[in-house]
Amino acid sequence: MRDIRVLASSLRRSLAAAASPHASSPPLPAAAQAAAANITLSLRQAPPHTPTQGSPSHHQSNAAKAAAAVIGGSLLLGYGAFSSSKRPHYGVAHCAESAGGSGAAGGGASISVPGGGVDVDKFLKEDDLIAADVSLQDSDVTIYQFESCPFCRKVRIALDYHNIPYNVVEVHPLAKKEISSWSPDYKKVPILVIRPNTPPSASSPVPPSSPDDPSAIVLKDSKRIVHNLVAHEARRRESKGGLRGGGGGGSGKAGQKESEAAKEEEKKWIKWSDDVLVQLIVMNIYRSLKESAETFDYLLTHPSFSFFEKWGAHLSGTLVMWLVSKSRKKKYKVDNEREALYGALNEFVEAVGRRTFLGGETPNEADFNIFGILKSIEGFRCEQDVFQNSKIGPWYQSMQRVVGGTRARNIIARGTKEKQQAAQTATAAAA
Repeated sequence: MRDIRVLASSLRRSLAAAASPHASSPPLPAAAQAAAANITLSLRQAPPHTPTQGSPSHHQSNAAKAAAAVIGGSLLLGYGAFSSSKRPHYGVAHCAESAGGSGAAGGGASISVPGGGVDVDKFLKEDDLIAADVSLQDSDVTIYQFESCPFCRKVRIALDYHNIPYNVVEVHPLAKKEISSWSPDYKKVPILVIRPNTPPSASSPVPPSSPDDPSAIVLKDSKRIVHNLVAHEARRRESKGGLRGGGGGGSGKAGQKESEAAKEEEKKWIKWSDDVLVQLIVMNIYRSLKESAETFDYLLTHPSFSFFEKWGAHLSGTLVMWLVSKSRKKKYKVDNEREALYGALNEFVEAVGRRTFLGGETPNEADFNIFGILKSIEGFRCEQDVFQNSKIGPWYQSMQRVVGGTRARNIIARGTKEKQQAAQTATAAAA
């Protein structure tokens, strides 16, 4: 009961803030406001749990009512979270790297992108945020993430490919307590924290704002993180006499033009991955309440969260992201989300052509971005359908081979054993 009352107190404060005329979210609908009032009233009137009060069944009844009130309140909080464009919390929304602007998407856009989409140049203009003398393989690296977030998986794929060991900190999608204390003005994920040339540790990481780590490098936004990881590792290989992978080659003016064309192609498909692919992933993995719930099942088996943290986020996330999926279909003018996804992936495969990867013999940043997004649906029904109905399998398997296994020290397998087995089966089917 004490744990329930702590959550109830937080719920009352959040609902009061949502009702404030200064709240950043639009007001709750009338029905939701009435439900919120009933929930908070029942929580205020719930008698304290004392050893002398009533029978055991009476205590269980009070606990059940309070638990139901907290979970119901979570659904309302989920509505408020997603009504705000400034503070989204789940799925693509909670990673907060969604597309916007005017114009058409880069690459083979098979959906109508309202606005110009992501400004890729803004994230790719800096490639020296990690000092050249830093050995990431010998540094303490930590990613703050959501397990099902496609943007977070992009970063993990780049870390795995470059053989960089790292710690994973799972952030609760509602409370975000794992980052709120040291990153009060930035509540999005992924966030990558690097303590240069510090012996790696599998223990709980110290927040980068700690005075013990003034030299910590903090990188935000998946495109910027992947770009800097790839550029840094390429520079270190070149300094050791190695070759830089990906893109075109050659010498002289012809080689320069080929290289520039390769960079433009790479940039175009990076943009496509966010403008088109991510949006289609959202429409597909949340297209029904059953599939939406599947996406949040990882919360139920994660040891870092309490019972109420797990179920509160699971239930509210399932409902809200299902509604977001419907909204995205309308916004992007998609009739059949599965067919649109198959078509988009086939367009990418056609662009790769006879090459092993878009980058040629080795993957480039676009390959990492697209593969990471697809890895985020690992084990889901959507993944099985993608492998059965699109041509992405051979490229996916090639990426799987070169990326290899995870370099995370403390990775927690997603979901139940059945879900893990389903992921292995689907991956094998892509071969």
